[in-house]
Amino acid sequence: TGSGRLADYGCYGWPVLAPIDAVVSSTHDGEPDNVPGLASNNVAAPEGNRVVLRLATGTFLILAHLQPGSLQVAAGAIVAAGQELARCGNSGNTSEPHIHIHHQRQDPAITPMNLAEGLPLYFDGPHGPWMPAGGIQIRDGRPLAIGVFIDGLTGRSTARAP
Repeated sequence: TGSGRLADYGCYGWPVLAPIDAVVSSTHDGEPDNVPGLASNNVAAPEGNRVVLRLATGTFLILAHLQPGSLQVAAGAIVAAGQELARCGNSGNTSEPHIHIHHQRQDPAITPMNLAEGLPLYFDGPHGPWMPAGGIQIRDGRPLAIGVFIDGLTGRSTARAP
């Protein structure tokens, strides 16, 4: 972080893969990458270049801030989990390269992301869930996470009881 050069960000240009089997609902390309560290204030296309997936649940998953010219799919395409969709960029209303992933009930072609009902996301890894299942308890005035914990290096999960 802190650099004004896109190439200095480790995620810039990396492939963005479909996280789930889905149908491409829509795409948008043509937004330029922003200079990192500067506020873009892109209110016309805040998601920048994006791929919108329609899931089997009838909900929508938006993958945003993609690199211009990198989209590998078009509306109507059926994609499989792990398939390359585009590359990580810095387009839209963003200050540094990253991928914004957003799950919503309404079609983003009708209801923009900032006005839609956001829905939870759950991720699985090769050894089980990557998202902790459990919750938070307060002990001695401090929050303590309980439930399944994920080792960030190995992806292995272990259960911890309260």
